[in-house]
Amino acid sequence: MPASAFTTFSRTVPLALGCELHFLTPHSRAFSPTHHQPQCDRDIVIDVTTKVKGVRIDACHNVTILVQGALSGMEVVNSKRMKLQVKDKLPSVAIDKTDGCVVGLPWASRDAVITTSKSSEMNVTFPVSESPDADWVECPIPEQFVSKINANNKVTSHVSELYSS
Repeated sequence: MPASAFTTFSRTVPLALGCELHFLTPHSRAFSPTHHQPQCDRDIVIDVTTKVKGVRIDACHNVTILVQGALSGMEVVNSKRMKLQVKDKLPSVAIDKTDGCVVGLPWASRDAVITTSKSSEMNVTFPVSESPDADWVECPIPEQFVSKINANNKVTSHVSELYSS
């Protein structure tokens, strides 16, 4: 099998490198199984030039994903040192059990919801204005929270002061 097998409307992108990438295209209804090998430690860039329903990345290391856009969102699971760059609209990003992830969102995706769990070293980059030559800023995605029991016997949580500006 070649280092990567990729077709424009493929449901999955099996990589001999040991990662799993699932793409929901306009012609697919569900994620399909894909090739998986452990020990994926390679630098690879995958450019998805068409808009897809969704992207799921599982057990990848040192992978950069460039996506035109997605209808449902992107999910990264069990991965390390990931870079996700969106070129157009993306409604949501889910990061789970991932160490080291940078998410680049364009102006059109400023309202994207980023959900994280059991992950560390996460940042989001975005432009400061709608201008094509706008400066981009990079901000950490909090991974530490402070929780307290309040007077109503409810637990309230807020981001740790470590992430205050």
